[in-house]
Amino acid sequence: MRKIFQKLNADTNEVVLENKVIDDNMAVIDGRLAYATKEMAIAVAEDLGCDKYHEHEFEGKTWFMPCEQHNLKKPCSKGYEQYGMKMKNGKLVPNCIPIKR
Repeated sequence: MRKIFQKLNADTNEVVLENKVIDDNMAVIDGRLAYATKEMAIAVAEDLGCDKYHEHEFEGKTWFMPCEQHNLKKPCSKGYEQYGMKMKNGKLVPNCIPIKR
């Protein structure tokens, strides 16, 4: 998978995804992946269990994000947190890792 640009928040020690165009097909906006086409965003939305897509303007281009709005439901089960995205069965899905205590 492509490297997603990250920085460490010095106050919380959390990894934060930087707003950045990754390539012609993907960008990170507000810490979330955005896609170049509606079809790509809808396919990810279906994997996430939500509907449709919404749009963002970033660096002079319209990008498409899964779901009608930012999904407020956490994508990972209790005891796990999302750490970026990963490829699973040819699809991009949330990468859920155990929460360290």
